[in-house]
Amino acid sequence: MKKKVTKYLAFALCCLMLFPFFAACNGKGNITYAGRALEAGVVGVEYWADVATAEGTDQLVRYALAEESNLPDGVKLSSAGEISGVPGEKGAFEFTVVAKAENADPCEAEFTLVIGDGTLIYEGDSLRAAVDRVSALTVATAKNAGGDIAYVKKSGDLPAGLTLGRDGKITGTPTELGEKTTFTVTASSKDCASADAEFTLEVVEPWLELKKATLPNGRKEEPYAVEIPAPKGTEGDEDVIVTYTLKEGSELPKGLTLESDGLLWGEPEDVDSKQFVVEVTAPGYKSDEAAFKLTIRGKRPPLSNIANPAITYAPKPLKEAFVGEFYSVSDAVTGATSSNLAIIRYAVDQGSALPAGFQLLPTGMLRSSGRVTAEAFSAAATPFRVVASAEGCDPKTAEFSIKVNPLKLIYSAKDLPDGMVGKPYADENGDPVTVAHATAPKGATPVITYTSSDMPPGLVLNPDGTVTGVPTKSLKNPIITVTAHAEGYSSVDAEMYIEKIHDAFKVVTDGIFEAELIDLTGKEGGGYSGAAQEEKMVQKDDRFFAVPRPAGAASGGYYVSYLFTEIFVEFKILSSEAVSGVTLSIRMASDIGDVTFTPAELAFSLNGGAPFPYGEMKVPSGVGDAKGAFTEFTVTTALSLVKGENVVRVEIKENTLLQGNRGGGPELDYIKLSGASLAGTELSWQPCSYNLNGF
Repeated sequence: MKKKVTKYLAFALCCLMLFPFFAACNGKGNITYAGRALEAGVVGVEYWADVATAEGTDQLVRYALAEESNLPDGVKLSSAGEISGVPGEKGAFEFTVVAKAENADPCEAEFTLVIGDGTLIYEGDSLRAAVDRVSALTVATAKNAGGDIAYVKKSGDLPAGLTLGRDGKITGTPTELGEKTTFTVTASSKDCASADAEFTLEVVEPWLELKKATLPNGRKEEPYAVEIPAPKGTEGDEDVIVTYTLKEGSELPKGLTLESDGLLWGEPEDVDSKQFVVEVTAPGYKSDEAAFKLTIRGKRPPLSNIANPAITYAPKPLKEAFVGEFYSVSDAVTGATSSNLAIIRYAVDQGSALPAGFQLLPTGMLRSSGRVTAEAFSAAATPFRVVASAEGCDPKTAEFSIKVNPLKLIYSAKDLPDGMVGKPYADENGDPVTVAHATAPKGATPVITYTSSDMPPGLVLNPDGTVTGVPTKSLKNPIITVTAHAEGYSSVDAEMYIEKIHDAFKVVTDGIFEAELIDLTGKEGGGYSGAAQEEKMVQKDDRFFAVPRPAGAASGGYYVSYLFTEIFVEFKILSSEAVSGVTLSIRMASDIGDVTFTPAELAFSLNGGAPFPYGEMKVPSGVGDAKGAFTEFTVTTALSLVKGENVVRVEIKENTLLQGNRGGGPELDYIKLSGASLAGTELSWQPCSYNLNGF
């Protein structure tokens, strides 16, 4: 069972610790509480105010909004009396706050809060886009909005091939090198004064972007090898060759060399610290440069008091290489140690050879000179021997092998449409869903087939990449790993994501809608961080599965728990007719301790309307660690359903059990709709049985 016993122990311990305090403070106090006009706020700007001003008691005071009182969108009241948030709407808001404390009558106070129009802050910029490259620019930089911001071009033009979306993203592929335009964008948001910003956008040749960095330290007379980080800007260009050069006037530590492919290596001859500038160039790209810093520390001499020093060296598996990709592993063949702590140097043994285009450096780095070529490919792994040597020690040899694979296919992850149990799987237009978007490098067009071993039940992946079938099980976030194959190429995997395989709509004849089958997406109950999110809020009631089954067990064997203050859940129910005079009931148990709920602590509403009035719901707990029996309570006998969808909201607020310590709460079994007026009316809903997949 997922419920933690420690929760009960902590609650009991708190009660024991607080007993003397309660005993000394059992006099009933009279709370006084006065309202006021709060300092005004504006849409889109963080707001804070304190309404924790109740007096007349030395007990802890908790604050809550009275029924039918509302704050601006984006603003909330905490139980400590703090009003905070980013207002999302303007207006004058009048609301009532209820102050409550132990052994004192509740007291109400009226407050007013005026939220004025916000003002967007929006500044222009100079942008650039690479000619004939897909754009990934944005002008969505406006601030101080209370909600979504829309961006519309007010004047001017974008370069040919580019368009501005309402989300502020500039998409497309610019086609005219050198074109430079100026345009004005208007940013607007609800209840905010709109703002304009002017932008310039120039179409330039693709550019390289090299970032400055501090390189790993080296030591005097020790092998050193590091690769200058590749510049940004060449992504997706399979044929680009970037050349690295030391800028005129810059110096490297003595003994080191910068190769044209970006390899900086050698054996430093002196203790030193240098800052030098590296330039990067590539045909068809604007060059760039960046400064790098490298420090060379003092030499580490070997130990001189070790008799018969020796090297210990053992082989290890190597990362596989692929034709068309760069290969570089800094510690590929390292791992040798010398008993006298002398520096190890690595080299390919005489008579042994690496795949074509590969090189082994004295540091143990194994790399390809440029992209791995087809000449390096071999159906079997290529074996080679490495000699580890150190001052004062006999050399030691180890056997390695590296597998060079053919060119990889190009394949990426993809979001797939949701499905429904019992319904043929298709996209929103009714067309077959496909994952056949793998391609081959350099525009080749081999026949590509697709396989997968983890398809959702009822679905089939065909060799051509189409996904067909009829789902048979409700699932949430199933991940499908698909492998793309083609003769002469390395296969490649990609993950496909389906948000949900939904249950089919189900007719409910007994009027009972189980809480464990509601949509809990985005919900997070109390408990350890992440331990009570969404379907993890569902708990199993072992009593349901006992023989004989006790009367107080959860009706379906499961229930929703971790329902603490400031959380709500919803039951979405379809009705074939508009019906009034319906009885709404709820079945629930107590998490810890006896608790009495009133509408101010546990609210029920329909379709966004006012909470239903009711008397009290006294929920008893069990004895010791035993769970209390689930008990059914009537909320109202005057529920009016509309034809179509109806949303019953159950909202848990502050209550006498919680008192702000988030130690317990009601546990929901189901809600029930009943009454003679429902005769001839069909009730249905779409349950979320994937909530139970973890049991």
